[in-house]
Formats: sequence, structure tokens, C-alpha cells
Amino acid sequence: MAKENGIFSSNSSEFKIDKKENEPQFSLKHIVTLSGEAGTGKSFIINGLAIKYGLNVDQIVQIGEMFRDLAYKTTGKKMEGFFERLPEVDHKVDALQISLLKDSRPRIIDSRLGGWLAQQVKQSQENLLPITSIVLFGQKDVLEKRVHRRDSKINPDLTLEELRLQTEERRKLDFEHWRKIHNTLPITYLHKLNQSPFVVDVTLMDKEAAISTVHELLLKNGALEKLPNKYFISQDR
Repeated sequence: MAKENGIFSSNSSEFKIDKKENEPQFSLKHIVTLSGEAGTGKSFIINGLAIKYGLNVDQIVQIGEMFRDLAYKTTGKKMEGFFERLPEVDHKVDALQISLLKDSRPRIIDSRLGGWLAQQVKQSQENLLPITSIVLFGQKDVLEKRVHRRDSKINPDLTLEELRLQTEERRKLDFEHWRKIHNTLPITYLHKLNQSPFVVDVTLMDKEAAISTVHELLLKNGALEKLPNKYFISQDR
């Protein structure tokens, strides 16, 4: 599946990226969950980190895409609308997330419930690698404007007010659905829900600043190892 900036392609299972000679290189040593509402820049940040750390395609897990793909395979039809949810698919995706969190391969998992599921795994002490959970959040109106700029390129007739109503309805229905599946799920806001010590307010950040901030958090938390190599070689040796 193609990714933004050409990082991943459908006909390549791995990639290698040459870096500038004076740029430090790092290897990812933890499993990382990255959570946040639409508009916080998760996809761009993950792409930037993938380049910085030389990650391969199987080290990036995007749960939203996984859910939609599995829903299609399960029902034989593409999901339509913001709010269609399939409980059996949720259970399968959650089980896969938990298995990945227990795995021994460093990776980044883009998941709105990633931090909360990581807490469950860490409490059971079944994880083979340390898990670092980061939550992105921002002022509601700023995030909505970012999403509107993105979505209006596809749907020019979409107004900001329509998007705001859709976003609020989606948030409400998502949490109602999740509470039915996870009856111990606590509060409704993602930056509280994920119970992470690493919470990043991206309201005033551009995309590059957000990548740099997340990178620094991972570095301080011991999730990265600086490599001595002059040029980075892919982790998939």
C-alpha cells in the first residue's frame, strides 16, 4: 500500500534510505503506540519517524486501515459512512494489536486505543519489549480546521460546520461502541483515555516540529539507540 511521500510501495516489502552525512542515525528499540484525534498529524509524524529510523513496512501498523481492510474481507463490501462499526472486526483487530504489543520486534502502532491496550499488556507483564505510548492532542477548533483543509480537497462542498458536526457525532458513537466492547474503558478524551505520561500538544506546532518533539520524547525515554554508522542501513538485516 502506497504511503505519503513514497515511503512505502505496494511492490516492496522493505526500504532503505540514505541520510545526510552529518545527520545522526537512530535505531528503534521499543514498541511505540501513537494515538490522537484526526488533525493531530499522526500519519505525517509516523512517516517522518520511519525515515529517521529506517523502519520497514512491517514495522508500521495503522489500525484504522487494518480495521477497514478486515471489515471488507469479513463483509465483502467497503465500509460506508463515518460511523459504521462491526464488533466482530473490533475484537479481531484488538486481539492483533495485543499480539503485536507482546511481540519482540520494534514497531510504531498508530491506534486511537493503542495506549490503553498497551497499559493492559504492561500490567500483565507479557510484553517482551518496553512499550512507549505517546498521545497527541490539540485545541478542538484548530484540529477541525486542519481536517477541513485536508478533506475539502476531496469534497470541495464540505463546510467547516458540517465537518464539526460529523466529527462530534463520530467521537460520540465511537466511544459508545468502544464502551460496549471494553466495559472497563474509562473516560472519553483520548489524551486522558490512553493514560500516557507522554502527551504532546500539537496546537501550535507545524509538522516538522511535531516530528522533532516526538523524536526527543522517544530519545529521552530510552526508546532509541544512536547508531555509529556514517550512513544508516535498514534494520531488516
